[in-house]
Amino acid sequence: MRMFGPLAVVVAAVTIPLRRLPRPSGWVNAIIAAQRGETEEMVNDHNMCYFGTIAVGTPGQNFTVIFDTGSDMFWIPSTKCGTSCRFHRQFEPSESSSFIPGKNKSHLAYGTGRVEFDVARDNIAIGNIRVPNQTVGLAFKTDRHFATASYDGIFGLGFRNSTWIAVTGLIKANVLPANFFAFYLPLQASEPGEISFGELNHQRYTGKFRWAPLRPGASHRWTVDLLAVEICDGDRCQPVASCSPEQPCAALIDSGTTLLASPKQELAVIEKSVRVDPNCESIPSQNLRFVFGDKKDPVVVELTPSQYIERDMQLPGACALSWMPLGIREHKQPLYILGDTMMRHFYTVFDADNFRIGMARYVAVRDCGVCLLLPCCLVLSAMLVSGWCTQVFCLSPASTIFWLGRLRLLRSPVATVCNFELCCAHLVREK
Repeated sequence: MRMFGPLAVVVAAVTIPLRRLPRPSGWVNAIIAAQRGETEEMVNDHNMCYFGTIAVGTPGQNFTVIFDTGSDMFWIPSTKCGTSCRFHRQFEPSESSSFIPGKNKSHLAYGTGRVEFDVARDNIAIGNIRVPNQTVGLAFKTDRHFATASYDGIFGLGFRNSTWIAVTGLIKANVLPANFFAFYLPLQASEPGEISFGELNHQRYTGKFRWAPLRPGASHRWTVDLLAVEICDGDRCQPVASCSPEQPCAALIDSGTTLLASPKQELAVIEKSVRVDPNCESIPSQNLRFVFGDKKDPVVVELTPSQYIERDMQLPGACALSWMPLGIREHKQPLYILGDTMMRHFYTVFDADNFRIGMARYVAVRDCGVCLLLPCCLVLSAMLVSGWCTQVFCLSPASTIFWLGRLRLLRSPVATVCNFELCCAHLVREK
């Protein structure tokens, strides 16, 4: 325990549950329109990002925030925000004994809108971690998108040597046993995700981490050198981007971006190589491979078609490449954004102590059954014991619910349906 004035700061690790909303109907069609240049509407909707809860002030006032590695400021609505924040919780400074007003104003521009705020200071709590005297932006004006968002504010996880930056505050407060955080982002909106500060959840990943150093001069961005983007058919891989070990692109690993993103000209080459039928009548067989980090020991991440193609589950027969055009460049080099489309398949660690990003594969999860017959339960129980299944949910004729598993209940509404002689239904889904 460390003392900061009257506030005792406990050094501890913490894990915060994350959740997101399901994709809205028409989501895939919006992606296709953006790729064709038919609309300027940004398809990176923060409502489809992952958000959790933190507390601000003494006593704490709770707010739902996005944990965003693509920005660096922490802001929440204030009582001065008026009608643009009427659907959100609003911070009341007079109800916090630790609030310190500031004299500065600032603003942030996101792909989804702009926020203007007063810069103040107060204590915040992330789970059981209390951070004293943290910089907080108190929004007094937001664009229409934020006015109707399903979250209250954004907790930027970018970092740099500035007292205004949220992660810098965490580091300087010495509240974590180690200055890193790790994301687990599930495939389904119905499943809980998590962000862990100062600790790893070893049950979420398998194998070793591969590490990529941050780009020199990356400032507050979690940006790495992107050495290649390739289309792979078996062992044969073909470059489809201008990135190379000699002239690497920049790649921002961004928890606040829903899809992958790149400049329009780079995306055009990729679309020609990976032809996604918008009616889902034919699916590409090639994998997408990203090579980034140190060219002597690069990180190689490969996505299968089922991972890089978006399907609209509310409008069957609508498919799109999980990619959006981007008009930003980084130091005159193409900037790629590797968002949730990638992070949903890899346990991702952002290490502020060593200026690096690490990735490891998720532990495979197989949801192995919803059964009405006792023989089916016995069969799947044996599969569970053997290690093939991770979890089983059975319902006997007597309506007794048997829960067999190590993780959580079967929640995926989308799965491969197979009929077996002993089972009424056998659902299998593997991450």
